[in-house]
Parts: sequence; C-alpha cells; structure tokens
Amino acid sequence: MRCPFPGIDPWLEQPGVWKNLHTSLITGLRDHLTTLLAPRYFVDIEQRTYITSVWPEEIVEPDVHIVREPPATYAVLEMDTPPKPQVLTGDILQGGIPVWVTLPEVEVVERFLEVRKPKSGEVITVIEILSPTNKRTGIGRTQYEAKRQQILQSQTHLLEIDLLREGKPMFFAGPPQSYQSAYRILVSRAPARPRGELFAFGIREKIPAFSLPLLPGDVEPAIELTPLFHGIYERARYDLVMDYTAAPTPPLSPEEMAWAVEWLEKAKAGA
Repeated sequence: MRCPFPGIDPWLEQPGVWKNLHTSLITGLRDHLTTLLAPRYFVDIEQRTYITSVWPEEIVEPDVHIVREPPATYAVLEMDTPPKPQVLTGDILQGGIPVWVTLPEVEVVERFLEVRKPKSGEVITVIEILSPTNKRTGIGRTQYEAKRQQILQSQTHLLEIDLLREGKPMFFAGPPQSYQSAYRILVSRAPARPRGELFAFGIREKIPAFSLPLLPGDVEPAIELTPLFHGIYERARYDLVMDYTAAPTPPLSPEEMAWAVEWLEKAKAGA
C-alpha cells in the first residue's frame, strides 16, 4: 500500500513505528545522497550514545535502546551479625533496614549523517533527523542541544529535519507560526550564521524541497524527501502496523482529523 497522505503520515509517531522508520530514513537518505555526491563526498552514518536511568517503558522510542539487565544475584555484605529482619506494616518499612532496589541502565543510541571529504575526513555537513528523545526534556535533549550549539559555532553546515509533531521544537528566533507548524526543516549554512533557512510545513503539505549545503563552488543538489519517505513507506509496508482505527498521537485538530480520514478513505478505495 502506498502512503495514504501527500506528505508525512501523522500516525508515524505511534509506538513501535518511529524507531524502525527513523533507521530506514537515515539509511535511505545516505544511499540517495551518495548517488548525488560521490565521488567528491562520502556520506557516513554516525551515532552518539548515552546512558539514562529511566525505565524502558518511560522512553519514547529513540533509534534503539538496550536495557542492561541487573545481575540475578547480589554480593552479600560481610557482617559480624546478621541484619535485623525487616518488618512491613502496610506500605511502611520498619526497622530502618535498607532493601535492594534496581536502578535501570538504558543505553540510547541516536544515529545521524555526516557529509565528509573522502580522504581528509573533514565534516562538511551534519544531517540530523530528530528523534522523540531530542524533543523531550531529559538527557537526550540536553546532549543534542550541546552538539547542535557546537556545530553552530563551527564552520560545519547543519541540516536539521524535524518530522515529529510531539515535543518541543529546537530553539530558533523566528515567526511564532514557525513553532506552531507540525514539521520543520532547518538549513544552517556556516557563512550565513546566525541566519538560517527554515521550512515550516503542515500535515496537508508535501515535504518542501531544499538544497544541501556543501563547499563553496560546488553545486548544491536539491533534496526531495517526499518521494524518499513514500518509497520507504511502501517497501516496508508500514500500512500493516499502522493503527489507523485509533487517533494519532499527538491528536489532530477536528479539521485535520476530518481531512486525514478523507485521505484514508481514498486510499482504501484505491483513488
């Protein structure tokens, strides 16, 4: 089944879908850019990793996460006398005796792209497709904001793609409606900073085309993400896992929901 919408599918943020789609978008965009930029540039998949102490179910799916299971047994502290037995009364622990608790360790991996010069390895452009962990308060956002600021203070270009409606947009100074839009693409060319090009668009629109910043004098290719996204959707058969009978998360306005239902009905009818 083809993607039933002209641009981004507003259901893609449902649990279990975004993680898979994000990986596919990173790989698909790498392959597409390689055909446009090789042999002058090499497009590499990189990753950053951090450890967070939250339960797995509390994490909005990043690219991947690995729960490090605690050991099955714990070392017994050597004592002259055994500890006083614990007495539980209702929900209150009596006797001042500590109990073992588990502090979860979750390793979060977030992938991104770098456009490099093949021989020197010089990074020309960093391409980020934001994950939910980047847009919610916590270590994921803190670490990404630190990296983002580091890039913005360098001579490296930044391409930031935000295809998530949920969460707080990354900071920029611009028209209020830009923050209110569903999606955003930021093209930050090093020589033009602090100014950057922001493409803000909604669920009813195709993803805007933009030029990929490269070294001065090189032709900047026009990037069309809509065909890439739709191709991935169709080949991966995301229609088999999307629950279109439930409202998307975050919810749509009544007008947007009516529009979305109409497009879904068209897709079912084969229009």
